[in-house]
Amino acid sequence: APVAERAAPAVPAPARVAEPGVAATAEAPTRGPILLNARDVGIALDAAYPAALRAAGIGGIVVVRALVDTDGAVGKVEVRRSSGHPELDEAARSVARAMWFSPALRGGQPTRVWIQFPVAFQPR
Repeated sequence: APVAERAAPAVPAPARVAEPGVAATAEAPTRGPILLNARDVGIALDAAYPAALRAAGIGGIVVVRALVDTDGAVGKVEVRRSSGHPELDEAARSVARAMWFSPALRGGQPTRVWIQFPVAFQPR
């Protein structure tokens, strides 16, 4: 099945992951994936934030691209824009893998889609 590209609006969200949105493309699904475990993702974000970087006051935004499969699981995860800190980039990949979605639909059928969204790490 073809894989549609989706892009999320860059919504500033301290210690949160912005919800992905659907890009207007010829292959866009009729309904994009819906994040089902936002609370768990928030917990994963806090747990993944490298303690040494947090303590040093170092944060950043990582733009992640993830493939959401027909069962809602996240498959491949890529860093599209680095934070400049490899540890934060890896933490963002970990957060993306913790996500679980109601799958995107095209013509009423589940379909695989790529989504893109920012993961923000902000020290407190």
